[in-house]
Amino acid sequence: MHRVRLRHLVRVFAWLGATSVGGGRTGYFHESLVVRHGWTDNDEFLQDLTICQLLPGPNVSNLAVAIGYRLAGLAGSVWAWLALLTPGALMVLGLTLLYFRRGLDVHAAVALRGMGAAVAALMLVTNLRIFRGARHGRTGIAIAVTTFVAVAIFRVNTAVVVAVLAGVGVWLHRPRADATIAPTPDDASGAS
Repeated sequence: MHRVRLRHLVRVFAWLGATSVGGGRTGYFHESLVVRHGWTDNDEFLQDLTICQLLPGPNVSNLAVAIGYRLAGLAGSVWAWLALLTPGALMVLGLTLLYFRRGLDVHAAVALRGMGAAVAALMLVTNLRIFRGARHGRTGIAIAVTTFVAVAIFRVNTAVVVAVLAGVGVWLHRPRADATIAPTPDDASGAS
């Protein structure tokens, strides 16, 4: 586990909160925390993201809490969450006041559509990066393809697909009875 100073963690999460937009926020997280800073690797990021997507609440808030804890303990968890949410909350408050006083003109609507396309592209790039790291053998690829087909093509309820395939994934990756556990140094010293 990579330990990060609290002030660096707050600075990075505040920047993420101020600059990341839309549904592609996990892409910003991945780019910043895995690619640029190297504070976590792709596998750790994917584990945290998976857990955060399965739990109730906004994924990015959950992810800030999980990664903040991974990088700086309980204080990191709290400060990452606050640093992530505060800039966006202040911006939304300001824009809400402006919107209800002046309205939304045509130019702003066009700009929002352009930003939406950029976010969609960012989500695609990030998901491809994460998929490369997550495809542990044919089993992982089969689960990913099955999830895509069930949700995107057959329109099965996402929660049902996740629950069933999470169970399948856990069962397929369960510890085997024939697996041997290597002794720890404590076990070896206690045996003599």
